[in-house]
Amino acid sequence: MPILKAKRKGYVSMDREFLIRKDLSLKAKGLLAHMLTLPDNWRFTIDGLVHCHKESKTAVSAALKELEQLGYMRRRYPRNAHGRIDHAEYTVCDIPLHEYETLVVYWSDNNAQKGEDL
Repeated sequence: MPILKAKRKGYVSMDREFLIRKDLSLKAKGLLAHMLTLPDNWRFTIDGLVHCHKESKTAVSAALKELEQLGYMRRRYPRNAHGRIDHAEYTVCDIPLHEYETLVVYWSDNNAQKGEDL
C-alpha cells in the first residue's frame, strides 16, 4: 500500500525517532509534533495547548510530563522583579535534549577548528 505525502505550503521537517518509539504514548507524540510546528518564539501555556486540541487540561499536562520525563521537553520558570514566577519557558526538541546538546557541542567543536561559525 503506498504512503502518500503532500508537501504543500507549511510543510514541516522533523526527526521521526519520537514517532516510532514504543515508550511514548500516541497523545505525547501528537502533542510534540504539534508543538514542533509552531514558530520558534511561541509562548507555550497549558491552557493554550488545551485550546488547540480537544484534550482536557489533565490529558495535556500528562502528555507534557511524559515528554519531560523522556527528555523531549524542558520547562524553566523565570522570576520577575518581585521574585514571582512570571511564566514557563518551554524548550522542545524532536530528539531528546541531551542528544541535541551533544550534537551541538560536537558540531561546534569540529567546525571551530575549521574556522566556521554556528
